[in-house]
Amino acid sequence: MKKMAAVLLVLSFMLVSLGGCSSGNDPTRSVPDETENQPSVTEANSDVISEEDAIGEEEYKASCTSYAYREIARYPGKYSGEPAYFCGEVFQVMEDEDDVALMVNVTESDWGWEDTMFISYTRKSADEARVLEDDVIEIWGDLGDLYTYETVLGDTQSVPSVAAEYINILGVDTSSETASLEEQSSDEISDSSSDGVYVGSIDENGSVVSYISNTVSEEDAYESLAELVPLSDGQGFRYLGTEMMDINECHSFSLYEDTPDHYATLAYYLVDPSGFVYEHDIITGEYIPIGW
Repeated sequence: MKKMAAVLLVLSFMLVSLGGCSSGNDPTRSVPDETENQPSVTEANSDVISEEDAIGEEEYKASCTSYAYREIARYPGKYSGEPAYFCGEVFQVMEDEDDVALMVNVTESDWGWEDTMFISYTRKSADEARVLEDDVIEIWGDLGDLYTYETVLGDTQSVPSVAAEYINILGVDTSSETASLEEQSSDEISDSSSDGVYVGSIDENGSVVSYISNTVSEEDAYESLAELVPLSDGQGFRYLGTEMMDINECHSFSLYEDTPDHYATLAYYLVDPSGFVYEHDIITGEYIPIGW
């Protein structure tokens, strides 16, 4: 009888405990009657989870700190695991279903965005908006170790990394494109050169600066590039128009990879008026000559 009484006592305690879990955090709340107007357990739990997620997101974002890029690049181990906030422009996207890897420049300057970081992120749902190249985004996440990758030329680069918890898409930064178009439309003037190679432009101080416009065709520039940078399966070059490098107006290309698993931009190239090819170093912002 004593054993039976003990068993009954344990069972009674278990039933009371289960009843407490179902009533939530309010010990005074009674179990509702089952009526047609009563929300289902699934709906009620969903509302609680959504509210908890919202509070958790707000608290996490509030805990994130903005760091100077050179500080975290110089001392990555010191800040590894710290929650951080960054805002920057995306220039490369790699996707594997809901797992996303981004290369983002996080420092805005007078001539564009610089200071590259590697961002890893997993979408919260299939309906979440995709991040695209040229998007300006906000990032909240934990700082990690340096991310090292190999460039197309075989060199290695190491940049700070963040495991993002939340991402917010602000839009596309078109300010540099707009400024460039306005400058071309309002400031270009004719030069006395008969062959049209030299074009005059007026800088912000009112001085006339001459540069060399591109005399090679887009097709010839593509051929020069293809000879120096062999393509693998799924890779190709995308023509981006013209871009200034020093005093040269060059043809601009991006190297992309398009496979069933992902689409990614791998590198950027310029071909100058003489057909010489340069690769754009995304870390330093410099153009590296690679040959004819």
